[in-house]
Amino acid sequence: SDAIWARFREACDCFFDRKKTHFNQLDEARVGNLEAKEKIILSLEALYESIPENLFNVLLEARESWLEAGPVPRKNSDEVWERFGTVQDKLIDKGLAEIPSFAKQIKSDIDAKVKLLERAKTVAESTDWSGTANVLKEMQQEWKELNRVGSQESELWKSFRSICDEFFDRRKDQYEIMDQTRQNNLRDKEILLKQAQELASRAISSEVQREIKMLRKQWKEIGHVPKKHSDRIWNAFNKACDSCFPQSDD
Repeated sequence: SDAIWARFREACDCFFDRKKTHFNQLDEARVGNLEAKEKIILSLEALYESIPENLFNVLLEARESWLEAGPVPRKNSDEVWERFGTVQDKLIDKGLAEIPSFAKQIKSDIDAKVKLLERAKTVAESTDWSGTANVLKEMQQEWKELNRVGSQESELWKSFRSICDEFFDRRKDQYEIMDQTRQNNLRDKEILLKQAQELASRAISSEVQREIKMLRKQWKEIGHVPKKHSDRIWNAFNKACDSCFPQSDD
């Protein structure tokens, strides 16, 4: 017993030591990623005084480098992301004012985001909860694939995100209502099941059969129940009802 316990404990300790080493390495990597991302921010801030003609490509390369740098410590994540967004927006606003070719490229993204925003307003009015949710998620991905658009970015994103959030909140509320309705339906059908089983315990008679037919009619008028209970309660109810009618030799 002691020998087996010692082997088991040694195996567990080995695993947890490896786990600790692994996460320590991840933490060290995240600190390095933070330093890399801070360098990206500083390199962009250095462009404030003299905006390069190839600003569009510079920003594109900065975003690619940002993604390649990987995750940073969680406590720094929001702050460093906000700084990165702010420095991009400042440069974009300058580029819009000073570089016509850059302005043309960014304005196409502004138009695309405005169209997504207007489309989201229409789509989010739907009560096709599942289909609309998928469409809005696809639109959110489309938004992320577009370039930032300077100081307008924050307000456009806020409006777009608000529309999406309001839809998903309504969907959640509706699903909760539907779940409660199904629970109520289950309760009502459980009552009918007990009544059918009580009738099935009696001798077969025209009166019993008449009451069973009434129960079946009431059953049809009640809506869906939670899926995990559907087959069970229907099979039990149907079996009780069928037993109240003479079975043919076939």
